[in-house]
Amino acid sequence: MKKIGHLMKYLIVSGDSNTTADFDSMSHPDWDFTYPKWPELLAEKLGMKVINVARSGQGNEFIYTTLRDEIVKIEDKSQIGLVIAAWSQAPRKDYRNYVGGYEGEDKLGYPAYGRRNAWTVVRVDTHGDLPGWVQKSLGHYLDFQILCERYNIPYVQFQ
Repeated sequence: MKKIGHLMKYLIVSGDSNTTADFDSMSHPDWDFTYPKWPELLAEKLGMKVINVARSGQGNEFIYTTLRDEIVKIEDKSQIGLVIAAWSQAPRKDYRNYVGGYEGEDKLGYPAYGRRNAWTVVRVDTHGDLPGWVQKSLGHYLDFQILCERYNIPYVQFQ
């Protein structure tokens, strides 16, 4: 097991519906998706505790920012065993909404849990074009790589 003294290391993941633990299908609402998804299975294989901040429909800005925020929150970076960015579609546009301590749901119906900045996504950004969206995504990929390498944190990213 990957432990530090008595502490288990963290596997931190973010992505879209292919990564989220609470996937639900709009096309097949009667199907049962409560089985463990790949982040939980991988964490078990690696002997790590998973922090899964992925959410269905989100784009690359959300993925990068949620990973960055989780990395920054952990003071002792040696507690982080692996960080995985499961990148999404480049045309998705993510942005934060001020929720102001609101205990309810954000605009997508996800629990807000008092978050001050709930995320919203537009499936296809109506501003820009494919080369621009891809360039923006590549910037997030590079920022993620630089952040992990800065703190000597093992990472994997895939599109």
